[in-house]
Amino acid sequence: MAEVAARHCVARACGFITDLGRLLNDEHSNSPQALLERSRKPGRSMGSFARALEDFFTHRGLALPTDQTERLAAGRRRCRIEAVPEPLRAAVSEFDLSRMRAQDRARRAGTRPRSNHTPGNGPGHPA
Repeated sequence: MAEVAARHCVARACGFITDLGRLLNDEHSNSPQALLERSRKPGRSMGSFARALEDFFTHRGLALPTDQTERLAAGRRRCRIEAVPEPLRAAVSEFDLSRMRAQDRARRAGTRPRSNHTPGNGPGHPA
């Protein structure tokens, strides 16, 4: 908890301890990974309490990092797909799934996934 005290004011650190006590006393699992998942707030930000727990548990090898970045990216993709006109939405959704599968395959193979920008259509290039 020294890291929490160094990064946050006393009131916030005390609040984190209170929140942790509530999680430890509920009927769910008290494994570090379960505590970390239950501490997350819904929405774009997982919350400062969850970030503090993630830092503590992951630096000590007690839990895996959360998938917050992936969840945010999935939400952005979902919003973009929903903005596509209905007749094209299924095709765009299928294209997105195939692109995500290709990126996963590249990561597993240890190669670089294809970039989201191709030569000529990235920032600063005319369409």
